[in-house]
This record gives sequence, C-alpha cells and structure tokens, in this order.
Amino acid sequence: ESTAKKLSRASMALITSPNGTNLKVGLEGRTGIADTGILTNEGAFGNLPAGEAFIAPLENTSEGLFVAEWGPTSKFKHPLKFEVKNGTVFLLRGIGEYASFLREQIELDRKSANIAELGIGTNPKATRPDNILESEKILGTIHLALGDNKSFGGKIRTNFHQDFVLFNPTVELLYEKDEKKVIIDNGKVLEA
Repeated sequence: ESTAKKLSRASMALITSPNGTNLKVGLEGRTGIADTGILTNEGAFGNLPAGEAFIAPLENTSEGLFVAEWGPTSKFKHPLKFEVKNGTVFLLRGIGEYASFLREQIELDRKSANIAELGIGTNPKATRPDNILESEKILGTIHLALGDNKSFGGKIRTNFHQDFVLFNPTVELLYEKDEKKVIIDNGKVLEA
C-alpha cells in the first residue's frame, strides 16, 4: 500500500520527535496525494525533485507542539516552536529574523497560521537539507506547512504556504476500529 493511500485511510496522524515535537493531526475524509514527478497531463503541476505523499489536514483538528529546526534554506540558530490548537498556530515561540517574518505574516492574515499540510518524504535519493524542495522529499522525514491548502483538498485560501521539514520523526497513523500503525520510527521508514 502506498504512503498516500495510508494517509487517505487514516483518521489521524500522531507525530513525535526527539526535538520535542508532539502533534496530532486530523485526516478523516481527506485524500493523500502521491507526488511522483510525472507531470504529463494537461494542467498537471508539481515541483522537482519528486517524492512525497501529502495531505491537507482537516481544519480545526491539529493540536500540540511542532518544533522546526530547519527553515526553507538553512538550519535555524534557535528552533521555532509552533504551539497548535484547533488547527492553527496560536503561539510562535522563537527568535530571529524568520520568526519575526512569520509573526508579521500571521498578523497580516490569520489564515497563514493554518496547519495546511502534512507531507511524508519518499525519495531515497533526496539528501539536501538546505533546499526545501529537496529536503521535504528526503525518505524518513515529514514536513508540516502553514497557510494555504485549497489546491490539494483543504478549505483555506491565502497567499502564504511554507513548509518546515522535521528530521527523525515517529509517525503513527490511527485508523477505524482502533487500528494503529507506526509508519516511520525515529526517521526509519517501516515497511508494510
């Protein structure tokens, strides 16, 4: 079963990491999408390299703490801590230029605080942590995005979308009938 299908079947994802991340994300009724890099159909869009499965979390369901150590182009000197309630960031703890930029963005449009995407890297050849388009595809990572998700199954439309990659996550998917399945254990992808 593909990672995108696992996401589609799940009602919730539980994400933890040694850096303090402890977040639950509601997925019920949403469809996981596989980014394969095959963009041959008219109107198809994507970015390269390919290699992720992603889903728009159900609005108002994400709860907990997400700790971002990497930004779009480099490692943060001080991690950013997103405290999440009812599907949005209600408190952003952190210092530095990027933290200030994010606070300004959220003040400008509260929809920018939306937990917009949960992505799982599936590309075993992706390695660069300093390029967000590649780092979010690294096998065994996950990424969380803030902002817009209207184009891939969510309901939030805003002019902002930013991904944050998490290394060494543990991801457990919850399904109907109390079925649980760990699909990534401390950055190691578990088969079947």
